[in-house]
Amino acid sequence: MTLVDITTVDTEVSYITPVTATPISVPASQFYKPEIKALVASIETSSEHSLTVSKIIKIDVVNTTLASKYELVIENQKGEELTVTAIQDKYDQTVEVISVKQVEAVV
Repeated sequence: MTLVDITTVDTEVSYITPVTATPISVPASQFYKPEIKALVASIETSSEHSLTVSKIIKIDVVNTTLASKYELVIENQKGEELTVTAIQDKYDQTVEVISVKQVEAVV
């Protein structure tokens, strides 16, 4: 059994700086692909709020090895613009809606 002096461990640990991933904008021509339609359907069913997507305005995605984070600007059935943030697991394809926020009007 080896004993380690814990008072010196802090000086021996090197910290890794996190890498920030840059979001990729999905072109509007891709909005009607089956993968995007399936994603939107999963968002509608897994959202805690009653959510029906009438129009997709913008999609940004950040990919990691385990999941994809989507930020969608959409128009709902009431004509309101919303920003929806969702995470999709890459292995089982489950979608979890993280937040739904109304887009602030710029004056």
